Amino acid sequence: MRQSMKDLHPENARLMQELSVSKTLIASLLSALVISSQVQSQQNTSQDIPKIVASAHGAVVLLKTFDRQGQAIGLGSGFRVSDGRFVTNAHVVAGASRVEIFDDSGKLLGVARSADMLSTSVDLAILPSLGSRAPYLPLAGGIPAVGEPVVVIGAPEGLTNTVSDGIVSALRKLETRQLLQISAPISPGSSGGPVLNRRGEVVGVSVSIYREGQNLNFAVPVTDVLALTASRPGQFDFPGSMDVADRSAAPRTATRAAPLMLTIGSTIRGDLTEEDRLPSGVYVDYYRLMGTQGASASVSVSSGDFEPFVAIFRRVGDSLITLAADRGTNGGPATTPLTFTEGVVYIIAIGASDQSRSKMGGYSLRVLPGSSAPASTSGASPSFGNDDRWLGAATTNNSTVRFDRTRIASTGNSTYSVWERAIYREPVKTQRGRLYDSAMIQYEMMCPSDRIRVLSTALYLQGTLVLSANEPGPWAPVIPESVAEYSGKAVCKYINEHGVAGN
Repeated sequence: MRQSMKDLHPENARLMQELSVSKTLIASLLSALVISSQVQSQQNTSQDIPKIVASAHGAVVLLKTFDRQGQAIGLGSGFRVSDGRFVTNAHVVAGASRVEIFDDSGKLLGVARSADMLSTSVDLAILPSLGSRAPYLPLAGGIPAVGEPVVVIGAPEGLTNTVSDGIVSALRKLETRQLLQISAPISPGSSGGPVLNRRGEVVGVSVSIYREGQNLNFAVPVTDVLALTASRPGQFDFPGSMDVADRSAAPRTATRAAPLMLTIGSTIRGDLTEEDRLPSGVYVDYYRLMGTQGASASVSVSSGDFEPFVAIFRRVGDSLITLAADRGTNGGPATTPLTFTEGVVYIIAIGASDQSRSKMGGYSLRVLPGSSAPASTSGASPSFGNDDRWLGAATTNNSTVRFDRTRIASTGNSTYSVWERAIYREPVKTQRGRLYDSAMIQYEMMCPSDRIRVLSTALYLQGTLVLSANEPGPWAPVIPESVAEYSGKAVCKYINEHGVAGN
């Protein structure tokens, strides 16, 4: 309203003269209109809140998270959407081995041990459908306007159906994230709950962020929810830890400095301390590492206080994948090789191995030029332990292919559906010229591996989705001595030796 008055100001004198209306009368009329509008808005909002809360009854849930030892590590909120799945924040389930989901009457709806979809970059997790698909909350089609009234429903400290109201204060961009800033208070345990408009539609997912010395109330916009729920479901492990949190367990603070950036030739002396403890009880230090295209290195960690492990991760989409890992034994170092892709930031994790008696102490980390990794040849399968989720399938001069042993499913008549993940050292192009450096592919194959068809594909460049397709392709013969043949043989061999999970 102030902007409209400003726009009219240059014409004010002429309008006064032509209409013969006094300034006092115009001011009175404007004042009356503003007051009437505010009163009507407040009345509408106050009248809508009970209806909104009633419409959300049964759709808002309480989440309780537990670590591998069965210890409770946090509380959070969530809500059911139309396909029966549950939406919450990724940080709510961070560090969890299982998540128990309760309705507002305290009834256990079920237990989730993984997410259908997960995005740590926008802090969202989609949990599997459990029980009935109703009631549910509809999703709005877009971001609400600044000033629009909203209602937040959550379960702070486990108190279900706790309601607060306010308005959308602003649209903010924090780091790379777009968030709604809202005036409705968000208490600890309410993160992951719905932010609703006056039509009872979800316009955001509440998240409390500790920033610049104060707790501010934000919401992940519904556009991110729409994008994630529209993606093909997978099976994603809960994140190990996240720095934005309002968990009942003390999180690592959001003000902690980013991990130190390493280069080839770096030598670091560090310590694992109580500050490095994750909610799961594991102690981990993190570093970042970059190198020039095609350069190779080995990362080596030694310690006189504990038996170390070292793991190298790379972000693909919204998850971290393990490129290499090693455990020190009998007092020896843990060493992993790495070949660099230009522009990729690798994450180095340092910790104490499961066999180590001590979980804390000093260590030495070195990034040495060159590596002991053997040259890659077509069809050579890297070696992985049986406790790894992603097992080696094939390698080429430009790619490493692995399959998810936990997601192999029988589709009948000696056919199986399998998820594979391919990482390319050099970006490659689609037929339409789109660059990508990693791919997630679900395919159906016969054992022996003589025929195959692609079911779903997602292509990524530097962790950003560039292309996805979910329509099954036609059956086709496997080309001899191709990556498909080597991958198929690896999968069929695993099925013959281990069977299919759940069968």
